[in-house]
Amino acid sequence: MAHHFVASFVAALLLIASSSLKSDAAPPCPQIVQMMTVCTPYLANRAPSPFGPCCTTVAALGRSAPTQADRVAVCNCLKGVSPRFPNVDSSRASSLPSLCGVTINFTITPFIDCHMIPAV
Repeated sequence: MAHHFVASFVAALLLIASSSLKSDAAPPCPQIVQMMTVCTPYLANRAPSPFGPCCTTVAALGRSAPTQADRVAVCNCLKGVSPRFPNVDSSRASSLPSLCGVTINFTITPFIDCHMIPAV
């Protein structure tokens, strides 16, 4: 289940990476984890839907990773910390980007290979 947490967050950042808002590099891993904690109530099945701050964060994380290398770095970060989030519901993690109105061009799975994330 924790891998789904990672995959959904990766998807969230990748989907927005093509946005016009760009930054110089992906944020450091501890900042990425802190950003995504606002989505925990939805991901852990304690909220019926992702609320505003969660979707805002999903979009912001995507904008913070404008290059494929940045998206791979964020993916690897989230994949690495996913064991710390055992209560994440994988189906909710997979649905997070679309529920937040974000479109991505790949399939989110718990076994995502971060290096296979397509260029946008």
